[in-house]
Amino acid sequence: MKAQNSNGACKQVINNAKTRLQRSAKSSLVVSIKNAAHDYPDAPVNRKRVIVFYLDYFKDPRPQVRVGIQNILQSPQLIKSISQNIISKCASTGAVYFGSTFQAGCPVYLGLMRNGTIEIFEPIVPGELSREIKWGENYCY
Repeated sequence: MKAQNSNGACKQVINNAKTRLQRSAKSSLVVSIKNAAHDYPDAPVNRKRVIVFYLDYFKDPRPQVRVGIQNILQSPQLIKSISQNIISKCASTGAVYFGSTFQAGCPVYLGLMRNGTIEIFEPIVPGELSREIKWGENYCY
């Protein structure tokens, strides 16, 4: 997948995703960027950036917030659509992370795979691997 090389388009698609997630979850949302190389030595060379969306249940623990967060994290279509938009507009982004204080054990990672598709990373329980984690895998605690 060849991404557009426009910083403005990248910021806009991230802001659109933030608005969409906040409306769906009705919760506070933190957006940050991390370097994929810290967790993944085999991260794509020119796509070392991970966009992190972290939904905060503790700031507003109403039942509808919990349900909104669950609906997002259990909607592969929604998170894949958001991830595809971000990865296609942000040239240095290789993955998108969706996490929550409500469902802290296993965040959802989607990333650009070597074959050009965007896929959900495989959940791995720590201790199951006798090697370093690879691009396309995600530790669940």
